[in-house]
Amino acid sequence: MIPIRDEGAMRTQPRYMLRAGIGGLAVLLAVIGQPGAASADTAPTTSGPVPNVAYPQRLLSTGASQTVRVVIGWSGIPGSYPIVSYTLQESIDGGSETTVATGPATTYTLTANPGSTYSFQAQATDSNGDTGPFTAGPAFSLSEHQQSFATYQGSWSPRRRLAGSWGGTVAATTSAGASATVTCTCMGIAFVSTVGQSYGTYQLYKDGALVQTRTAFAPLVVTKRVLYQAQWSADGAHTLEVVNEGTPVHPRLDVDGFLILS
Repeated sequence: MIPIRDEGAMRTQPRYMLRAGIGGLAVLLAVIGQPGAASADTAPTTSGPVPNVAYPQRLLSTGASQTVRVVIGWSGIPGSYPIVSYTLQESIDGGSETTVATGPATTYTLTANPGSTYSFQAQATDSNGDTGPFTAGPAFSLSEHQQSFATYQGSWSPRRRLAGSWGGTVAATTSAGASATVTCTCMGIAFVSTVGQSYGTYQLYKDGALVQTRTAFAPLVVTKRVLYQAQWSADGAHTLEVVNEGTPVHPRLDVDGFLILS
């Protein structure tokens, strides 16, 4: 037998030519292997889009609902070919999915309104034109809470009037060891407070563990400041505790409210 090159990319068996003699004549008989099944391309997939809140340094005007930027992120998992683009779809309050982004980017910035529930799903397309399934991420919402949302220990003035504060009043203390604790089923908490010359150091405990010691001292009084934000990868039972150090020169700490991502 004489092997012959098979130009068909999808064949799995070779061709052969069989030389046989019939009546003294040499005859070439083609013996062609059966083509094998074409190997199927593997479509690309994505991880579920996950929110990451970009809290502002300072909240908006007093008494207004606080829109907050949320960066939606996901990643691609290539199949047989490299990923070249993604499709991101958004659903608000359980409504139908709407395409909000297409292209190679793996992030999308949303301006979230408190009280609305958002969910996203992502889909990948590769260089061969293969499109994978949509993969959904967790639904989430942003909620606003004034200072009464926390549980307090020690000496506090629970509703001290403060011009320019978020709701017009704050919980205020000058006592060392006074604490405010927020407990929620959530994936993010932002602590809103005040800075100024009479404000001092405080400690932050995330899920019971000390994470930072910070100061609220500043040359000028500035209200509605987001002093700290904690975020987790998924909803769960979490706590954020703020403890005032109450130093003699800069003893004050305010609680103006919290933004909760859940």
